[in-house]
Amino acid sequence: MKNPFEPPDFHKGQRDYTIEDFLILGSNCFICNQQICVDEECSLFYKNTYCLNCIWREQNSFPGELIAVSL
Repeated sequence: MKNPFEPPDFHKGQRDYTIEDFLILGSNCFICNQQICVDEECSLFYKNTYCLNCIWREQNSFPGELIAVSL
């Protein structure tokens, strides 16, 4: 079984890689439904997953401590 956390071996020959060759962890933003990764520079989880654009736009809906840490 292929380890999904190991990058593909580029030395096995020339090949075009597709999205199926990589494991990408993420979700859809609860507000705008945009696909986002789980990196802290892309999204934030607070009861649901939100993109940083929606957190910025709707910052009055989130606790102040959370906004201070994320933005």
